[in-house]
Amino acid sequence: MQQRNSVSRRQFTRGGLLAGLGLVLMPLHARVTRAASGITYYTWAGYDVPDFHKAYDDKYGGEPNYSFFSDSEEAFQKLRQGFHPDLAHPCLPHVKRWKEAGLLKPVDPARIAAWNDLVPAMRDNAGVAFDDAHWIVPWEWGASSLIYRTDKIAAAEETYALLIDPANKGKVAIPDNTDEMAMLATLLAKVKDPYTLGEEDYKAIGAMMETLVGQSRFLWSDPTAAGQSMASGEVTLMWGWPNTWADLVKNGTPVKFMQKPAEGMITWMCGFALIAGGEGPEDEAYDLINASLEPAAGKALIEKYGYGHSNLKSFAEVDPKRLEALGMSGDVAGFLAKSNFLRARAEDQRQRLIELWNKAKTNAAVQ
Repeated sequence: MQQRNSVSRRQFTRGGLLAGLGLVLMPLHARVTRAASGITYYTWAGYDVPDFHKAYDDKYGGEPNYSFFSDSEEAFQKLRQGFHPDLAHPCLPHVKRWKEAGLLKPVDPARIAAWNDLVPAMRDNAGVAFDDAHWIVPWEWGASSLIYRTDKIAAAEETYALLIDPANKGKVAIPDNTDEMAMLATLLAKVKDPYTLGEEDYKAIGAMMETLVGQSRFLWSDPTAAGQSMASGEVTLMWGWPNTWADLVKNGTPVKFMQKPAEGMITWMCGFALIAGGEGPEDEAYDLINASLEPAAGKALIEKYGYGHSNLKSFAEVDPKRLEALGMSGDVAGFLAKSNFLRARAEDQRQRLIELWNKAKTNAAVQ
């Protein structure tokens, strides 16, 4: 992505959803749009990039009309209050909520030219198609994982269990974020289905959350500061993103970003949704989606922002060294097939996990 240091990770501490393979702060200014477009695209600040949909711009003489949001809750509330763009850019954990609120209309895969070229694990995800319809067209993805000092940690195998090894107590830094830490605790507790939880599962997850917090020297909200602690040796393991790993490597710190953990990577996904009540031409909205799914658009996304693209053909367009630096080399489809995608949870489940995470932090502070 662009070379800046401050990271919002899509309002990391506010929105809960982590979003950003290689993420750095996106430009917050809105590009001046032109009046030729018949549609409005409601998206995250920083996505007003012509290279992301050049075929659309060529056909319509310029970019779509943009409206921006800074986090998912802001977008949800504005839509509920009667804002009717034609397209929006939600992330997977929020799609079901938007659909149930009556904000979305179904997407027709037959009108998506690259549908069969999309990563199967994204295209066929349970959060994409449910209630007998498709509600989002996958566009970008990213992953989080364990970063560790190879000069201080001897890892016989790739596993997140390094985080809970008693020998590493006080050498760990994890983010203060319920969504990812709930999934991580679920995987480490060996819960069978992260999205179907019984009472025994909650007990196991809560206990694992307390273990993770107890192992940690600190919980981070600023990845730059966490990376600096890795570089200094204050911590030797951290949960983080590929851009932190790349920065550490660039600065000469011997670290590894775990890409094939036994538990499977934790991965996020966002994409395009058609908004109910949008008054622009639907054909034009599909043209924007199709333009954004072209390999050239995927190449721009990967190279400019460091995100993964949903069209597998995009990766062949990118310099292999760039893909390797981003942790995207090799079998992308196979990699994502083994990933644990963050998606919508039932509200009672989500609240229960928030309570367990807060309890884990409180108990660690008391000790």
